[in-house]
Amino acid sequence: MYFYLHFIFGIQEEIAAVNLAKYRKVQHELEEAESRADEAETTMARLRSKSRTSMSIGRAGGMGGGIGGGASVSSSRSSVM
Repeated sequence: MYFYLHFIFGIQEEIAAVNLAKYRKVQHELEEAESRADEAETTMARLRSKSRTSMSIGRAGGMGGGIGGGASVSSSRSSVM
């Protein structure tokens, strides 16, 4: 009986070790994904800030291209024969 219980506990310890290793792996992957998400958010905030800054500079100079910005766009049509 003792050897049987010892065998069962050994198997349970192995299972626990495997599950712990899986948990740590997933936890590490989650931390990496969170880090990448933080970097992406920082990059997006920087790009939005640059976009706002360049748009406000362009509008202040009269070349913003927005409504009443003074910029005109002409389009040409071509027909396919």
